[in-house]
Amino acid sequence: MKKMFKTLCGLFLFPLVLNSPTFAASKTGVVDAYAIYENSGTKYFFFSIANYYALGEDPGTCNTTSRFVFDDTKGIFELLSSSLMSAHHSASTVNVNYAKNCTVSTTSYDVNYACVGGLTPC
Repeated sequence: MKKMFKTLCGLFLFPLVLNSPTFAASKTGVVDAYAIYENSGTKYFFFSIANYYALGEDPGTCNTTSRFVFDDTKGIFELLSSSLMSAHHSASTVNVNYAKNCTVSTTSYDVNYACVGGLTPC
């Protein structure tokens, strides 16, 4: 019975570990540029943060452009893209939470979510 309980606990806790913030990173800064792109029916939103390297980020092996990206498979594509465009044009600070992988685009980190302004915690 104890072994089954431990197994069940492990099965329930394992997804929490995988979704832990330790596997994500974040950057705070001003969106200095963005690009909207469409390919084969999929929309992409690329953007960069001012002084990316000055903020202490090593681009790693896949993020060779110092950019972040998300596509329209993310349910909040319209909200997130319009928020980031507004932040760019108003020079508002954003906090970007991202995965250190490049699955959406082979040259840019994948965005999980972003907060605009001084909202903390983001």
